[in-house]
Amino acid sequence: MADYFARLGQFAPKALAGPDEGALERLHAYLLRAVHGVPLAADVPPAPDRAAAACFAAKMALELGTSDPEVTRLANACFSVVRTAVAECVRAAQRNGDIDPDADPDDLAYLLLLTVIRGSDVVGAYGHSPARLTSIAESAFALLPRPRHR
Repeated sequence: MADYFARLGQFAPKALAGPDEGALERLHAYLLRAVHGVPLAADVPPAPDRAAAACFAAKMALELGTSDPEVTRLANACFSVVRTAVAECVRAAQRNGDIDPDADPDDLAYLLLLTVIRGSDVVGAYGHSPARLTSIAESAFALLPRPRHR
């Protein structure tokens, strides 16, 4: 279990880190990768059965997070790392002029993680097609606040 949380927490910073230029594209690719299952590593192919690809960490946190202190600790630490990586990528996109500089990067990270990534787990698990999940991710990405032209 701890290895799974560790691997999950290692992939996001690697996938999302880089220069400010290209941050928006990295964020987009990360969201689309989540449509096909939990983005654990670049070498982990999408699961053929989307229902089986739902995040084990999220399942554990839901089932045991309030009763098992170790699961709570692991889930909180992992989510913090992933949220920070997404927020840092948003900040890089803001510095590059791709996302509105007035938008709160931490709020956007929570929005993307809880709606697109965890939402894909939920609706993907009960049968929505990869095409539908991709459409949802693309819509969420398109709604990210862009800079206002003054």
